[in-house]
Amino acid sequence: EIQSQGVPSVGSALLRLIMSIPSAIILSALATVGAVIWVIASVFILIQEDYPEGLYDFQRGITRWAARLVAYHASLVQEYPPFAFDMGPEDAAASATTSDTQP
Repeated sequence: EIQSQGVPSVGSALLRLIMSIPSAIILSALATVGAVIWVIASVFILIQEDYPEGLYDFQRGITRWAARLVAYHASLVQEYPPFAFDMGPEDAAASATTSDTQP
């Protein structure tokens, strides 16, 4: 969920491009690893007919990081996106539901 906060201008757009270079470098390295994991996950799906949760979480983390960076570039948010590989709020809800159902 994104709540638009940005006030775009030419200067802020150029500054956002420059400031996001470190995040883009790390994200491109993770995307390279993600491409290898995609191939591994494809083999898992063909052999076991199952997608390992750890591989799925890694791919989801890359996608969320990229989405946060795009939202920052589009001036939808003011604050710089974190260098975080989080799985988002639904993980907290899922773990709370799991802990509630376990004895």
